[in-house]
Amino acid sequence: MVFYRWVIDPNILISYCIAARLHELPILIEKYNLEFCANNTLITEFADVIARERIKKYLLREPGYYIKTISKFVSEHETQTYFKGSPDVNDDYLIDIVQQTKAVGLVTGDRALLQWKSSPVQIVSWKDFQLTYPI
Repeated sequence: MVFYRWVIDPNILISYCIAARLHELPILIEKYNLEFCANNTLITEFADVIARERIKKYLLREPGYYIKTISKFVSEHETQTYFKGSPDVNDDYLIDIVQQTKAVGLVTGDRALLQWKSSPVQIVSWKDFQLTYPI
């Protein structure tokens, strides 16, 4: 079976948690044979952000629930730190994941990444991703 690999920016995952829409991820995975790729850095960033007080106040459950749930829906890959040159040095690891897992691209809401003209990988907004893969 062919899987279409994508990397989802942790902030998109956070938005899904806040909006109580996590149940949509397995639907997308099954309907379109998607694989959401991550590495330890992405999982750690997600865990750090979801545990922040300014985020926790919007959640229906404790952060640990979301960390455990997200871990079920992403496939964690070992990656190396190679890429340098994204608009935000803290996002270089996302490019590494896309390139090293041979993913279709990166899904993000980060304006700097979305407007990056010389990106070595495909970068799409969550809105465009949803238009491509509607539920």
